[in-house]
Amino acid sequence: MTVENTGHISLDVFDLNGKLVKTLLNDNFEPGTQNVRWDATNESGKKIPSGIYFYQLKTKDINQVQKLILY
Repeated sequence: MTVENTGHISLDVFDLNGKLVKTLLNDNFEPGTQNVRWDATNESGKKIPSGIYFYQLKTKDINQVQKLILY
């Protein structure tokens, strides 16, 4: 993802029931490209099963939710 302005960014993964699986980002970032890699674990570090999940990206100007399929 490319950050255009300095600011706070959060990136969270949720299951189909809306329960938080893992927070991938929750910090302030400078402009530029940010790479995020998820190891398919939950907040406790346990592997999660394959299936459909959602991620939510929040910045000052964006609140985006997209479907994520984990194989």
